[in-house]
Amino acid sequence: MSKPFDYSKWDRLEISDDEKDAHPNIDSSLMIRIKREQRARREAEEQMKIAQLRKVGTPEALQQVQEIQRKSKLHVDNICRVVDEKTIVKSSAPAPVTSTSSSISHSSNQPPVAQSEEEEFEEFVEKNEELLMEFASISSFEESEKFLLDHKSVLNDHACGWLLLHQLTLEMAGERKAMMNSTRQYLMLRNIIDLAVEAKKPEDARPMVPLFFKQVKADPERARMLDEETSKFATQIINRAIQKKQEMQQQ
Repeated sequence: MSKPFDYSKWDRLEISDDEKDAHPNIDSSLMIRIKREQRARREAEEQMKIAQLRKVGTPEALQQVQEIQRKSKLHVDNICRVVDEKTIVKSSAPAPVTSTSSSISHSSNQPPVAQSEEEEFEEFVEKNEELLMEFASISSFEESEKFLLDHKSVLNDHACGWLLLHQLTLEMAGERKAMMNSTRQYLMLRNIIDLAVEAKKPEDARPMVPLFFKQVKADPERARMLDEETSKFATQIINRAIQKKQEMQQQ
């Protein structure tokens, strides 16, 4: 008999980014972007926490990993994955990697198990953290454009996830000016990657780099909108830092 479908996961389902939740005084597209970035920031924080707990490796730490994964929100971007053109719905969060599970052997005819998102993120940060720190500190359009053209590895979603965490870290350390600059760098990177996706060329966003900076440098209104979005997004970071400090004090 087949295993009954686990409906409990729907208790964790996060409703899609809908314009009906937008604040009346905030542009709906911006509100949707903010909600998506809040979700991405939360997931990046969860990934970092999971990575730290797995390094600890105690039964208590692994139990916390399972608890985090059990409570993680499901949404349209992570509720299913595609393998060999077949959509597989996640019935639950993936089990944590332990010493026993990692020792399971595979036949020579089976492909190796793909890395988890957390593992991919950790590997990316390990290889690119110095570049990310450098990019986060750049303050001019010209230097940012040259840097992104010279360093293709930074043009991906893992870099955006790292920048979100970096912004929060800076704000919690009281480095407001650096946080604001990092936020602007994040938004520029996010916009460039989104342009590449819209152009159906997500594998290499470099052609979008000069296009983005040409528009921002040539049009004062676009530059003003970037500054405005930076300020609004930084407010979200500030509020999250206040909340996180309160959470830490309660622990």
